[in-house]
Amino acid sequence: MKHIFIFAAAMAEELQPKETEPTPLEAAHTPNMDSLAQSAEVGLVRTIPAELPVDSRIALLSTLGYAPEKYCVQGIAERLDPLRQLYGFSGSLISAEKELQPLAEAAALHYISVEKKKETIEEGYQRKVQASLQALADGYTLLCIHLSEAAKAQCRREKISCIEAMDRDFLQPLLQELNAQNRPYSLLLTAGYAASSGKNAPCRAAVPFFIYRSGRDGSPSTPSFNEKAAAESGLFLSAGPMLMQRFSGKYQCDFQFDCIPGQ
Repeated sequence: MKHIFIFAAAMAEELQPKETEPTPLEAAHTPNMDSLAQSAEVGLVRTIPAELPVDSRIALLSTLGYAPEKYCVQGIAERLDPLRQLYGFSGSLISAEKELQPLAEAAALHYISVEKKKETIEEGYQRKVQASLQALADGYTLLCIHLSEAAKAQCRREKISCIEAMDRDFLQPLLQELNAQNRPYSLLLTAGYAASSGKNAPCRAAVPFFIYRSGRDGSPSTPSFNEKAAAESGLFLSAGPMLMQRFSGKYQCDFQFDCIPGQ
């Protein structure tokens, strides 16, 4: 069984009580994400503890299954308990952000750099697909892909384009290859951390996620994947590590699962 974890930083935005304009994730055309969500477990997760700053490294550490409160993310001096020991995964992390390499190495993840080149967003996603497929062919059972394109968007239109390109140029070819191999896989996709509405500045709002498992039919109760659909699912995880525990099926910590979504 292959496990694919897609961390799409700041893809989602904080929901506003009287929001009139759709969020970029709602507005984007994402047929592949929507199709997976229709057969997946969908919900919200709070990835950033109240006492810590909103940071991609903290959110990634949290969603990988570690309690950020226990570790110094700014400079991890000691190795974390390996993911293989915690969840049975031999894993790799694909990212263009070099500051994530110490975290990956501390968790005994093989770090695969896809540093940015002079290329379009579409070309960048295509390189990440190639790196992902090679990592799966190399035998890793957990593939974590960190995507930062949406987090760096300068305006609403650009963010929508980034999300649509991720769905079309990254997720679609990845799924095509996974399905062609006819082997079981699980796929977790989350926004990692949220952005404030209209400003794209990091904020600590809960973010949507879905967990898809190939070969399992789901009820089409979630027609599309976005913040509102996740909030309406009724599933809310109050701490980031609960997400990896749910994804792996190994509940090792003392967190409680909540049933009422909230911000």
